[in-house]
Amino acid sequence: MSKYLDLQGLTTFYEKLKTKDLALKVDRETGKGLSQNDYTDDARAAVEALDAQRQEGGTLLTPAQAEKLEGIAEGANLYTHPEHTARESGLYKVTVDSLGHVSAAQAVEKADLIALGLPESDTTYAPATGESAGLMSAQDKAKLDGFGSADRYALKTDITGLYRFRGSVDTVSDLPANAEAGDVWDVKARGINYAWTGEEWDALGELFAVDAITDSEIDALFQ
Repeated sequence: MSKYLDLQGLTTFYEKLKTKDLALKVDRETGKGLSQNDYTDDARAAVEALDAQRQEGGTLLTPAQAEKLEGIAEGANLYTHPEHTARESGLYKVTVDSLGHVSAAQAVEKADLIALGLPESDTTYAPATGESAGLMSAQDKAKLDGFGSADRYALKTDITGLYRFRGSVDTVSDLPANAEAGDVWDVKARGINYAWTGEEWDALGELFAVDAITDSEIDALFQ
């Protein structure tokens, strides 16, 4: 059975908490935190010295990092990108070398497009029909615009298995024997609805009571 915490119970819980757990708190001391390690003046001076070195361009390295840098030759990571002829924006056929660089570019001509399958001359298209592909007619476009976004419409699969309210009966024994899955009937004697799962009637809710947590139950939490 579920229970709730009312004002009286909350007051009892608060008083218990003050006398038990708050008695174990650590008092604050000026200049100290909740640690056995105090931040001393010497430690602060050391950190400030390191920060001053950083602001002057210095960098602290571990011995392993310093040894690694010593083994790198001057200019070892220098890279020069190969130079190629600059071109204006447009449609080009490009050549790419083994390193992924564009090494050559040639403007695309009409013959190149025809070779890809595009028509050599202008084409016209008739409106589409149920038998042949084509352009959408103005009438069909206006009809299509009359529909909302596709995500506003439910598919048949979306509505399969939904509950359907059928009516009310007096008792559970009055529920129909020839129901379909998803049928819902209100049973007046119980004050709740029953749904047919395809195999049995399933109660869609139950009556329950909620009581307040008692002081003795709160006391038991602190024992």
